[in-house]
Amino acid sequence: MGLFKKAEKVFYSVILKSDSCKFLFREIDSKRRVKSQMYEREQYESEEDLREKFAAFLERNDNKPGVTSILINDIEQNYITDMSEFEGDESEFVFENVAKDFIVYYPKSCVQAKNDAFGREFDSYISALKMLYYLHKNENCSDFLNLFVIKFSTLAVFMFADKNGVKFAKLWQIPPLSTDDDELQFCDKLLAEVKLYYAMSEGSECIDSIYIYHDNILSNESSYVFFTKLYITINTVNLDIIDFMNKMSIKENF
Repeated sequence: MGLFKKAEKVFYSVILKSDSCKFLFREIDSKRRVKSQMYEREQYESEEDLREKFAAFLERNDNKPGVTSILINDIEQNYITDMSEFEGDESEFVFENVAKDFIVYYPKSCVQAKNDAFGREFDSYISALKMLYYLHKNENCSDFLNLFVIKFSTLAVFMFADKNGVKFAKLWQIPPLSTDDDELQFCDKLLAEVKLYYAMSEGSECIDSIYIYHDNILSNESSYVFFTKLYITINTVNLDIIDFMNKMSIKENF
């Protein structure tokens, strides 16, 4: 059972990093308008400290019962188009039917680790793959083949999709860097993924545009730098990740 019995109008979202966390509370009225909301970012030193900070956040919102969601952007995850493609022990994984031909799965042990960190279960686990799927569906470019990328601090997800659905998707663990060359390395990775996709899908149509979603990680000059290397139209989209995942939860549970 989750933190509370599910309510239709109150939504809590959480993003957890190694030493910090973000909390968002949003209450929606019967006309789907935001009645109240609260956002906090906290540093924590231990799991006990993390639990106390989340409990305090809930208390500041009167412990209103609602749907709790947490982002899964740092664990193993993959997708299949049909369950017949899966190889392994199904009992060890969580499967989520995001669309009829896009099933995201990830280990139950990783979900349990999130629960253990907070000492409670969440109602919804929003994977990076699922988030990027929602983002690509929001774009008015379904008639063409496009590359969609969401970039976190330690992970990037690449998704090639057209009007018929997702063609290919994969994760890339971003290595830690101590220089200013991280954007150039990321650009090189984009170029490598484009070349790999073309090699994998002989005779496929050219990529029309690349959409890169980020949370204040890329500089304003990135679009130009990437274009000079890739010669593909680049759209860098600043994304408030916790706000978007909260809206995903509202869409699915309201």
